[in-house]
Amino acid sequence: MSTRSRRASGTFVGHAALASTLVGAALSLGCPAKLPQGATALDKIEIKGTDEIDTDDREGAIASEETSKVLGLFRAWWVDYALFDAVTLEKDLQRIERFYQARGHYEARVRAGRVIRTGDRSVRVQIVVDEGPVVRLARVQVSGLEGLPADVRKKFGAAWKAAPGDPFDEEHYRASGAAAEQLLTDEGYAHATVTLGADVDLVKHEAVIHVEVAAGPRCTFGKISVIGLSQLPENRVRRIVAIEPGDEYSTRAMRGAQNALFDLGTFDTINFEPDLSDPNATVIPVKISVTEAKLRRIKAGPGFLVDPLRNDVHVTASWEHRNFFGGLRNFRVELRPMLITRGGFFSVSGAHPGILATSELRQPAFIESRTNGVLGLTGGVLPDPINDYRTVTAMGTVGVDRRFAGILFVGLFYRKALQFASPTGGTVLPPNVFDATLGYVELLQAIDARDDLLDPKRGWFGSLSLQYAFGGDTLWGGDFGDVRLQPEIRMYGPLARTVILAFRFTTGWLLPYDYDVREPARRTPTADDPSRYAHESRSRDQRFDATGATPAWRAFYSGGALGNRGYATRQIGLRDCREDVVEGRLVQAQRGMDCSVVVGGASLWETSLELRFVISGPLAGVLFVDASDVSRRRFDLRLDYPHLSVGPGLRYNTPVGPVRVDFGVRVPGAQRIGGDLDPRETAKDFNLGFKGPYALHFSLGQAF
Repeated sequence: MSTRSRRASGTFVGHAALASTLVGAALSLGCPAKLPQGATALDKIEIKGTDEIDTDDREGAIASEETSKVLGLFRAWWVDYALFDAVTLEKDLQRIERFYQARGHYEARVRAGRVIRTGDRSVRVQIVVDEGPVVRLARVQVSGLEGLPADVRKKFGAAWKAAPGDPFDEEHYRASGAAAEQLLTDEGYAHATVTLGADVDLVKHEAVIHVEVAAGPRCTFGKISVIGLSQLPENRVRRIVAIEPGDEYSTRAMRGAQNALFDLGTFDTINFEPDLSDPNATVIPVKISVTEAKLRRIKAGPGFLVDPLRNDVHVTASWEHRNFFGGLRNFRVELRPMLITRGGFFSVSGAHPGILATSELRQPAFIESRTNGVLGLTGGVLPDPINDYRTVTAMGTVGVDRRFAGILFVGLFYRKALQFASPTGGTVLPPNVFDATLGYVELLQAIDARDDLLDPKRGWFGSLSLQYAFGGDTLWGGDFGDVRLQPEIRMYGPLARTVILAFRFTTGWLLPYDYDVREPARRTPTADDPSRYAHESRSRDQRFDATGATPAWRAFYSGGALGNRGYATRQIGLRDCREDVVEGRLVQAQRGMDCSVVVGGASLWETSLELRFVISGPLAGVLFVDASDVSRRRFDLRLDYPHLSVGPGLRYNTPVGPVRVDFGVRVPGAQRIGGDLDPRETAKDFNLGFKGPYALHFSLGQAF
């Protein structure tokens, strides 16, 4: 091994040790738990002799719980002991047998429930199960579909989940029956019933399911009445419901209307109650019972972000009216005063105040029943403590959005923005920051199939942002004409009952066609990226400008608590060196001494993989791998610049999302494959005052 590689390896081990020390220190906080007098701790539960059914499913079926351990290795000293109870264990043995029978193992038997001493006041429970052969589904016999249309019969078959050869699982059996019945009521058969029966042959170990369908007549909606309104306009509520007497009866239509009403945020409860008392009726009246929520709301609370680049302490205060001047209009105003300082624990150096104000007016049932009209205005003063400048921004938004089937969101917006920038510390502005205007349309699409918005355990989320910016200094345009595209995918899945694997990938593309070049000579050359972002210029004499900066408003960035956690916010990719004004002259900082001007780029890729696991109660841990890159060139996904970072994290779950801390370490040799990064990307690290290629982040909410 060369001296250089030994040094890199030793450095990496040192940083890994520091990460372990920080996590260990966090885990050591808390009050010590005590074992009650006369009680016995349940150290571990083992269920043996089983192969067919997942271990976590089995353990979730019993009442006894083992003492929680960090990564399954040791009990944190503040974690309460789980207590052993012989009566509970006796009932658990019966629960396990019934659990197996419900999943097709009708001959399963618990052969032993052993209690083994592991200490003076602790035991380990070992349960031995004989699963026996599994009963499988031989066939499904359906009657009662003969008079139904062919398309309904086909949909009925698709709704039935159990197939011949599958284990006879009672839960899937009942779920299939419920799905089949819902399919019929969705298709207009209000009185439809699906009756299930099963013959189980323990000699052949097979089951035959009998499905009896009584569809009844196809129905239409009758009178629609709304009960419970006091302050809200009934005509607007009816327009959003969008169900009229004479429409074909459909429970699908009622679910969609219920979701649309809940999206307003003006109701605490909403119940659709069809009158099915007459089994022969073909016209079905429906009563909609609602409970109005509080229409005016005031909220206020503190927030923080601790990042190697900067600290952000702020207070968010908002006022909202959900029936503004009637018509179910939603008007919301939010103020966020902030104090931003340079990075460092409790640092107050370079402190700059700022403020961000937003307002939004939403009109439900705009154009059609489920489309919202949107007007918005955002403005503020945002300081940059690293490069000593501030920007004054203002942006107006007008558009429409709509939700489909509860999970698909589509929005179309036009946004007009203004930016004014000024230095605060005697330095000149970065080359990609200047006074400018911007006008663009944006198409937003998102599909959200996650089980929880704040802390998902399973499911997926996909989004696409497509922007078209108008150039030419027109009323609708501004200084930048381009196309900006960014898709993203997130996926979540359980590996065990308390272990979740999460994945995220995004990429970005910026395609300029009409840019107003500002101060082109200010771009810092680099060996890695000699083009320094070439883009099309308006100048007739210079069609392409090779020195102009990617405008800060339009560039892509990577690094930080929501991206690559081995780096500070926006610090991945090439940076420029500062230029100071000395006696009226621009003085370029010495190469590698102060390369802190964030440039961003026109091409982005970013991915993260997280292993999330419960430590104890609301405390959870994370192991993550992040990789990303930003290039100034167009269509340039540099996979040989992975900027690979790894590290641990802690999460403490709260009603508004997890409070989290992440410690990311850059992996030696995996920042650029086959070479070193340009010095302008690595010369200055922002690492809370410690020397080393890592970053520590504190924030609220999951990383993704």
